[in-house]
Amino acid sequence: MNFLYPIFLIGAVAVGVPIILHMIRRHTHKQQLFSSLMFLKESKPRYQKRSKIEHWLLLLLRCLALLLLALAFTRPFFGKPLQTMPGAAINRKVILIDTSASMRREGLWPQVLSRVNSVLHDVEIDDRLCVMTFDRQPRTLIDFESWRRLEPTQRANIISDQVNDITPTWNPTYLDQAFIAAIRMIEEDEIDNQDLSIESQQIILISDLQQGARLDLLHTFQWPQEIHLVTEKITAESTTNASLTLLAEQNIYSSPEEKTQRRVRITNSPDAVRERFVLNWNSPPELETNSMEVYVPPGQSVVVNIPPAPASLQQLQITGDDHPFDNQHFASAPVRHQLNIIYLGDENIEDPDNMSFYLQKAMPPTRLLDPQVRILPPTESLENVDLNTVGFVIVAEELAPENMDILKRYLQSGKTILVVMKTPELANTICALTGQKQLAAEEVMPDNYAMLSELDLNHPVLKPFDDPRYGDFTQIHFWKYRRLNLEDLPDAHVMARFDNGAPAWLTMSAGAGRLVVLTSGWHPTDSQLARSTKFVPLLYSILEFAGAVRNRQFQYFVGERFQLPPWIKDESSKLLVHRPDNSNTTLDLNQESYFQPDMPGFYTIEAAQNKLLYAVNISAQESQITPMTVEELETFGVSLQPQHSPLPDLTQQARREKANRQALESQQKLWRWILLATTLALLLETVLAGWLSKTPTEAQGVTK
Repeated sequence: MNFLYPIFLIGAVAVGVPIILHMIRRHTHKQQLFSSLMFLKESKPRYQKRSKIEHWLLLLLRCLALLLLALAFTRPFFGKPLQTMPGAAINRKVILIDTSASMRREGLWPQVLSRVNSVLHDVEIDDRLCVMTFDRQPRTLIDFESWRRLEPTQRANIISDQVNDITPTWNPTYLDQAFIAAIRMIEEDEIDNQDLSIESQQIILISDLQQGARLDLLHTFQWPQEIHLVTEKITAESTTNASLTLLAEQNIYSSPEEKTQRRVRITNSPDAVRERFVLNWNSPPELETNSMEVYVPPGQSVVVNIPPAPASLQQLQITGDDHPFDNQHFASAPVRHQLNIIYLGDENIEDPDNMSFYLQKAMPPTRLLDPQVRILPPTESLENVDLNTVGFVIVAEELAPENMDILKRYLQSGKTILVVMKTPELANTICALTGQKQLAAEEVMPDNYAMLSELDLNHPVLKPFDDPRYGDFTQIHFWKYRRLNLEDLPDAHVMARFDNGAPAWLTMSAGAGRLVVLTSGWHPTDSQLARSTKFVPLLYSILEFAGAVRNRQFQYFVGERFQLPPWIKDESSKLLVHRPDNSNTTLDLNQESYFQPDMPGFYTIEAAQNKLLYAVNISAQESQITPMTVEELETFGVSLQPQHSPLPDLTQQARREKANRQALESQQKLWRWILLATTLALLLETVLAGWLSKTPTEAQGVTK
C-alpha cells in the first residue's frame, strides 16, 4: 500500500492517549450527599493506579477509531501497475546502436553499454521504446510492441542482457539507412489506448559518428520535423590511426615474366600524434621480406611502391598507430586465365596480308590472360570441337552448311560471335546465324578512302575510347567495305558509320547471344585498322563485351554481395567455403547465387574440380575515424533535439509521477471506505460505553 500524504501517519501517535488514560487514574462520575455526613470532615476522593486494564474492547475501539482517522488523511492506494491517466503524454524513442567495424576500437564498446543503461534508466513506464543496431544493415533488437509486453520491472535488465551479447561487426557504417529505418519504425507504431498522446519522438544515436559513415540517402530523404535526433557520441582516447590500401596494378596486360612493384596508399588521421609507421608483407617465416618505414603527416596520404609479395596469398600490414583493427590488407595474387579463340578462315597465319597474322600478334600471353588462337578452315566440321571451352569465335569466311547449325546453337546459348566481312557473301552467314530472311550486301571501293564517323561512344565496345585523347579515329583509312541494307536488319544497333553514312560496325541479338559485325576487314587490303593504335584496345573491348575477358574485381569488401561465376554451378550445386577463422560453411547455389563475407581475410570456395580464392577487406571508409559534428548532420536536414528541451529532467519526471499517483488514488478512493469504518467504530464505541455506564460499580464514600 502507498500513501499520497504519508505525513499524516504522525497522527497515529494519538492512539496512545486512551491507553494512558486507562492506565493512570480512575475517578467517580456521580456523587450523592447524605445529611448524616454533614458533620464529618470532607476529604478528596483518592485516585488509584490501575494494575490492569478494564474494558479491553472499549479501549480497542477508541484506538481503532484514531488509527483509521489518521489513515484516511494519508489518502492511501494500492501499489498495482499505474493506470495511465486520461490525456497523459508519453515519449516514443528509438535507440540506434552502432555496431560497425570502427566500433571495434579499444575502449568504445564499454562506453556503448554504459550509455544504453543510462538511456534505459530515463525511460518512463508508459514510454514506447524500440532498440535497433546497425552497420551495413539495420536490425531490430526489440520493437515497440515487444517492449510493451515486457514486465516493466524487467525491461531494463532484459535489454541490457541482449546488448551485452552483441559485439561489433566488420561491416561499414550506413548511417543513412539506419536513420530511415528508425523513422519508419516510429511512423508505423500504433497506440491502442486513445487516452494517450505523444509528447516527443526521439532517435537516440549511440555511435562514434566517424567521418566515414555513409549519409548519401539523406540528400533525397525528407526528415520529419517532429522526430528529433539525440546524439550520444562515443569517443576514443587515442587518435592516431593509419590505414592502407593496395592499389590496382597499372599494367595488367604486361608479360608474365615482368615483375612489377605494387603501389600502396597509406593514410593518416587528421588528429594523429604520430607520423612514422612500418609497412611490410606478413609472409610465412621461411620467406624473408623487408620492412619499409613510411612518413605520413597527419591528415595526409602517400603512395609508395613495394616489391610484390613472394607468396600467392598476400597480406600487407602496417604498425605504429593506436588502432590495429584496420592495419591489415588482404590481396590475392593475379590468376592467369586461358582464353580459347577459334578463327574460321582459310589463311596462312604467317602472311602479313592476312587478318589471322595480326590477330595472333595482338594477343600475346600476359600476366592475367593466356590467349590460345586456333585457326580452322571454314569448311572443316566443328563436330569434334568442344565449344563449351571456347570463349570467342571469329568468322572471316563463309561457313560450311553443317557448321551453321553448330554455331547458331553456340550463339543462342549466350555466347558472342564476331563476323568480319571480307566478302559480301558473308551476308548469308549473318542471315543463317540471326534467322534473318534476307540481307543485301555489296562491296564498295571509295575513290580515295573512307573514314569512320558518328561513333557511338556510349556503346560498351567503344566506351573505352570516350575520351578526347583516344576517341579520334580519323587517321584510320578504309580502302573498301561491304555496304549492308539496314532495312533488312531492323534490330541492329550501329556503333559506327563511314563518312558517307554507310554502317561500319554494328551489333545485333540472336537468342541469348550477340553478333558483332565489322563490314571491313582489319588487314591491309581492306584498311589500316590492324596497323593503328586502336586495333588492340578495340579487340580487347570486343572480347570484354562478349564476356570472354572479364576484369575480375580487384578488391572485395566485408558485407558486399558478389556473384559467383556461372560455370561453378555446372560443377557442383553445393560449395564448401573455408573462412578466415578456419571454420567451414556450405553454400547452396540452389538457394542463393551470391556470396557475402562477414569478416576480413582469405576465403576459399571449393567446388568439385576447381577452387576460387577471394581476398576480403573492411571498407576503407571505416578507417576515417575523425568524428563528425552535429552541425554536419543538420546540413542533411536532420532535426536535432532543441537545446531548451532536453531529455525529461528530474523535476518533470517527479511532477508526472505525482500526477500518476494522484490519478491512481482518485480511481481507488480508499479514504471513503476508511471513513466509513471509522464511523462504525465510533458508533460501536458509543453503544458499548453507554452500556458499561449503567453497570453498578463500587465507589469509596460515594454512591453511584
